[in-house]
Formats: sequence, structure tokens, C-alpha cells
Amino acid sequence: EREARLLASLSHPNIAGIFGLEEANGSRYLVLELVEGESLAERLGRGALPLDEALDVARQIATGLEAAHESGVVHRDLKPGNVMLTPSGGVKVLDFGLAKSDADDRPASGANLASSPTLTHSPTVAGVILGTAAYMSPEQARGKPVDKRSDIWSFGCVLYECLTGKPLFDGETVSDLIAQILQTEPDLAALPSATPAGVRALLRRCLTKDHRTRLRDIGEARIALAAAASGATAAGDAPAAGDARNSRGGYPWWAALLALSLVSAISVFAALRFGAPSKTAPLRKLDLVATDMDHDWFVAPTLSPNGRQFAYTGKGKILVRDLDALATRTVADISEGTPLAWSPDSRMLIYRDRGTLYKVSAQGGEPTALCKIPGTGAIIGAAWGRSGKIAFSVWRGGMYQVGEGGGDPKLYIDIDPATTIDYHYPSWLSNGDLLYVTHWKQDRDSAGHVQPLVTIFDGKRPIALHADLGDGDVAPQVTTTGELLFLRSGTGAGIWALAFDAARRRVSGEPFLVAPGAVSISLSDDGSLLYLGGENRDAASEMVWLDRSGKTLETLTPTHPGLEAPSISPDGRRITFVAATNGNQDIWVRDLLRGAETRLTFGGANELAPRWFPSSSRIVYIERAGVAGRYMAVNADGSGGQLEVAPRADLGGTAGKPSPLDIAPDAKSAIRITNTGGHSHLRVGPLDAGGVLGSLSPLIQGQPEPDVGQGAISPDGRLLAYVTDDPGKNDLFLTRYPSGAGKWQVGTDGGREPRWSAKTGELFFLGGSGPGNRWLAAASVNPAQEPPLESVTKLFDLGPLTSISDYDFDVSPDGRRFLFTHITGSAAGVPRRLVLVENWRSEFSKKRGL
Repeated sequence: EREARLLASLSHPNIAGIFGLEEANGSRYLVLELVEGESLAERLGRGALPLDEALDVARQIATGLEAAHESGVVHRDLKPGNVMLTPSGGVKVLDFGLAKSDADDRPASGANLASSPTLTHSPTVAGVILGTAAYMSPEQARGKPVDKRSDIWSFGCVLYECLTGKPLFDGETVSDLIAQILQTEPDLAALPSATPAGVRALLRRCLTKDHRTRLRDIGEARIALAAAASGATAAGDAPAAGDARNSRGGYPWWAALLALSLVSAISVFAALRFGAPSKTAPLRKLDLVATDMDHDWFVAPTLSPNGRQFAYTGKGKILVRDLDALATRTVADISEGTPLAWSPDSRMLIYRDRGTLYKVSAQGGEPTALCKIPGTGAIIGAAWGRSGKIAFSVWRGGMYQVGEGGGDPKLYIDIDPATTIDYHYPSWLSNGDLLYVTHWKQDRDSAGHVQPLVTIFDGKRPIALHADLGDGDVAPQVTTTGELLFLRSGTGAGIWALAFDAARRRVSGEPFLVAPGAVSISLSDDGSLLYLGGENRDAASEMVWLDRSGKTLETLTPTHPGLEAPSISPDGRRITFVAATNGNQDIWVRDLLRGAETRLTFGGANELAPRWFPSSSRIVYIERAGVAGRYMAVNADGSGGQLEVAPRADLGGTAGKPSPLDIAPDAKSAIRITNTGGHSHLRVGPLDAGGVLGSLSPLIQGQPEPDVGQGAISPDGRLLAYVTDDPGKNDLFLTRYPSGAGKWQVGTDGGREPRWSAKTGELFFLGGSGPGNRWLAAASVNPAQEPPLESVTKLFDLGPLTSISDYDFDVSPDGRRFLFTHITGSAAGVPRRLVLVENWRSEFSKKRGL
């Protein structure tokens, strides 16, 4: 009765209604809407739908599911038989939650599997299967609890069948069918050749077996399908029937594609217009060049409030460029990456360095220290308000406030350690409220993702903005004209906008796409928008051998998308590396003698940071989910299965890179770096005969214990090289292993990515202050003497090698050659794309009524 009344509350054009739960003569029954037409199953019995019809039907199904999911209702039994096609071209989804109970698993022909039984009395109990076999998600088939992501899997099965006319999975019995769902990867080769790339990508996201990495919101599917369908129709076509948003005058999706074309194609090199915006200010889009820009996620370029200059970090400096000039100027030297924020009058910048918050003139000069940063000493965002107050969020800590003249920082918004990780992207609103993103812990344990919540603080209480902005770093900012701009990733990636009412502290209406593919947002008061164009994380790359002078000796083909983290086996015969498969990171092995390559992992999670066991026969790697991960082991020849050797925990590391498990040469111990309260700490533990890591204990001496982001054990097992930010930057040190006795700094100008030569015992590392300003160095080490460090030699600069990755490498056992990754094709050496849009609203004013 409770479920029927909940379902009866759903009212949507794409959902068949439930009008009542009645009783007569001792029997209960439901009063349902009569839907004229034929079922999708009957229509598919005559073959696949034409492409435009298939996209329209799927879009309407997604629209109905989205409405249900927003009301907390999960269908649990989506299939063509539960979808009706009306004579007017509309689509109705039937039977939300109305599963029949039947434990039958009798043999069935392929034709009957689509209507095989639904199997439970209690859909919320784990261990009981619910759903129709042919369209079950893997978690349903295993009898585990399901949520809206199970509907998304079923939706992917239905979309595939609409396009091909055939079920995605088939078999002689229900048991055979379930085995296919659990063990067989979906084969998309049967899709029509005309299927748009965006629809193929959508299917891959919907049909990911691991629900943690599956498409998380059916609304994203609706957006992708609407965009794909509009690509095949005239711009002036009316919205398709059944799309409630379009039929009510919502944003036409052909305009999103038009925006994509404009942003990609237009580069206007003209004089810039300054001062207050006018209603007739023209729309202008400019590609700007910044070859020396850092690429870290939290140091995106920022536009001044007056719209006349922008600032960014690069090569250990804070750089400012006036938009009426071609050259940049250095305003401060820094030892680490930092977020930047402007003063309201566009004259000053604030930043952090070595645990201190500074301000400096945008023209350059002597920086002024404002305060010591509490907690971890790192910030992940700052905002300078017109009242003179500066808010800054501490990494793995609370939100603090300090006056523009400096002083002791005051805790403005505390965190609840049980529920809150930290706060991101603070910005002051015109009424004095603070807008920011709260990162919650709840989603991380179950799905491995950090769940963001956009929040407003009025000085007394937090007020959540109840809007589905997606997950990840949404980076919200409010314009002076009343829009909330935010980022989305995945399907429909880019900058989106929503109407924002500051007085009522809420958003309204439907979001619309402003800048496809953008990965950052910065706004000025005069109506300009600055953003970074999306980077192709799957850019084709290859591995190259360099000698000790930096000369290229050999290129290893073929290329791979997203290739990174090469690691050479101790016997020098094989290489393991990471490559992206349909956007998902997997572990591969290459045989150097035969040139043959083998993919070792096929799961839905991202696998990364592979390292070899001393025997050269096994590989240990990280299976990552959000900010957490666990260490897994696999045989290098692909035989056997994966073994968990260290349980899931928060991942520690340097510059956002989780650190691999490093195994001692006797395979009896290993080091692991974990994140505890925002601090990366190195731990050592014993390994059993199977390679499973036991209880962990600290190794690096010091009070307080220093942050350690990377570590590598020497080939003889007597020394440990480790990277710490003590006293404020990435520096490389040596200590005795496993005692942790002694501490010797290696080099004098930073150091990271330590690698040992297996035969010579030399220590190699990357020196320098940051991307574009690094070099490879070699340290001669004698573990028998005190101190063990003998000399350090700079081998070659990485800066001139613009297409060579300067964050990861490995060394051959004899120490004569170095393996780096090399970006191929047109992406090599190309500066990161920076786009300035003046009067961005004018592009949408007529379409959106702005």
C-alpha cells in the first residue's frame, strides 16, 4: 500500500499513471491508466527502430525515469515489455515497482527470456533477485541491493535493443543469461554504423558492470540523447513529442550544439572593450595562449573583477597578463602550486606558499604575509570580499577568515569529522553570503566517490542549494546578473548555468550549457568569462627510451590512449604501464623481446600505479575509487585472478598522484602511503608468502611526523628514498630501511619520483620547481658508509622536451636508459587552450530570456 501510494504521486507525460488502490469483496486492486498503442517489445519484434526514432524513444524513456528517480522511485524492472508506444508518438513507461513474485527458473527459449520471471517479495532485501533476467544489472543478478544505477543498466540494454533489434544478452535458460550478464563484456560491434559517437559513449557508460563507475544519473542520458538527435535534425525543428522540458519551452538542445561549434571555431583577435558592460556590448570569443601554465586542477587561471587582466601560475611563479598586452609579468615567486584570488578592486592577489597566506600587488613587488594557514597548511580556495574579509578553505579542514590587513585567522565554518571532508571553491556573494562546496564522506565508502553539495553560509547557518549539479568538482560561481555557473564532467561535460535568486538563496529552472568541454570557471564583474578548454586525457602516447644525455634512442610502438606510469621489471624483460580503454584506466604488460602487449585488467574501476614484485612474475597496482583505493596483485602473464593484497583506504601521494606499493627486494616487507586527516604518511608492514600486506607501522622519524608523498626501497633493501614537503616543498631524502634511522637530503632544489637502478644501485630523481622546469638527476649512493650519499649529478633538462611527460619515468636495471612517455601527433607541445568570452550572456539572451 505504501509503495502504491508513492507511485500514485508520480505525474509525468512519460509515466503511465496509477490512479488508485481500491478494495472490493475482500480483494485489492490497482486502478491504472489505459495506454493506447503497442509495447516496445511488440515493435522490436518487427526489427530495429530507425536511428532517429530509436533516439527519440530512448530519450522519452530516460525523461520518465528521471522524473521517477527525482521522486525517489526506482523501476527495478525496465524492459521493452514495460514501455508503450502511443499512436501520437509518445512513450509511456509502465509498472514502476509492480514486480510479480515467481521463483521459477525453468528453461525458456530466447524469445521468452525477455519476459522471464521477476523474482522477489521484498525488493529491499539483499540476496533476493528482482527484475527480468534479460535486462538485469550485474548487482541485481547477484541478488544485491539496487538503486537508480540498476535502472540505468536496464536502460542501456533497452537502448541497445532499439538500435540493433536484438537483445544485448541471450541464452537458453535464465541461469545461462545471468552468467552472461556477470561474465561477458557487452559487445557494441553490432550497433549500426550511423550510431553517433556520443550514443556509443553513453552505452558504454550505462553498461559498465561496476555500478560505482556506471553513469550516475539518467538525466545525463536524456541530455546526451537530445543532443545526438538534434544533430540529425534541422535547427528549427520543434521539440520531439514526449520531452516535457522542451514542450514547456525549455532550452532547445540544438543551441547547445551551436554553442559547441562556436566555441571550437571562433577566435576573434580584436581590440578589447573595457569598463561597465552595456546592453549592446558585443559577444567576443578569444583563444589566449599561456605556454608556461601549470596544469594542476586547483590552480586554474583567474580573471580580475574588472575583466582587464588574468593571473595564473607556472614554472614556480605567479604570472599576470594585461589583456591589452602580449607579454606577461612575474609578480611573485612560489615554491608550490597555489590557488589565486583577486581583491575586489583588481589591484592585489592572494596566494599561499610554505604554509603562509600572502597578498601581493598585481604589478609585482614585495609580498605581505597575512597569516599562517592552520591545520595542514594548504588551501584549496580563497575569496576576497568587498567588506575586506578574506575567506579561505583549508585542505582537509574548515573554512577560515582573516582581514585584508592580516592577523590571526578565525574559524568561520568548522567541519564535522564524521561527515565532512573539507570545503572547496569559496566565493562571496553580493549580499555578504559565502558560496562554497561541501565535500561529504557518505558516498565514498559505498561507491568510492566524493559527493559534493553546493552550500551558502549566511554567517549563522549553512543553506544547501538543492540542485542536481553532478558530482566531482562543480566549482560554482554566481554572476553579477543572477546565474549560477558550474562544471559538469562525463556526459555533457563543460560549464552549465542555472537561474539563481540571491534573496531566496535558491536556483530555479533547467540548466543550460554555456561552454562545452570547459574544465574551469572564472568570472569578472563586467560580464566576461575565462575558462580552460578540456584536455584530452586519452591523447595518444607512446614510450620512448632516452640515454643519459636526454637523446632519444628508441620509440616503442604501438601508441596507447592515456598511456602513463611505465615500470620496468627487475629482470629488464618486460614493462607494465597504464593505458585508457574507452576512458577507463587499465594495466598492461609489454614483452620487450617480442614486442607483444597484453591487457591484464578489465574491470569498471580505474587501475593505476603498477609496480613489480622482485620476482618479475607479478604486478601490484591500485584499484582506485574516488579518493580511496586498494592494492591488488595479478600475474604478469595474465593467468589466475586478481588478489587483494592491501585493503581499501584513503590514498596518499604527491600532487594528487597516489603512491604505488613498493616492495622490498626480499619480498618480506613493503611500504604504503596513506592519507590520514589530510596528511600523507608512510607506513611499513610485513608481506606474507602470498604477497598480502600485514599490519602497518610508522617508519619516518620526527615529531610531528612529516608528510611523505612517495617512497622507493633500494635494490639491496638497506635504504629508503622518500619525498616530503618538509620544510615546505617537495624534497628528496634518504634514510635507513627498515629502521628509519638517519635523514640525508638529496639535492638542493627540490626532488621527486625516486627510482633505483637495480644493478648499479644509483638513485635517479626529478629535480626542479615544477612542470616545465624539471631535470633528471643521478645520485651516487654507498649504503655501507655514513652518510650514504656520495654525489649528485644533473643529467639533462626535461623542459625543452615539450612532448615528454615530466612527472613519471623509470630506469633500466643497468642505469643507462630511461623510459618516458611521449605524447604523439598534434597534441605534442601544444599550449593549453585558454578561452575568454566577453559578454557571454548575449549568446543566450534570446534563447533563455536573460
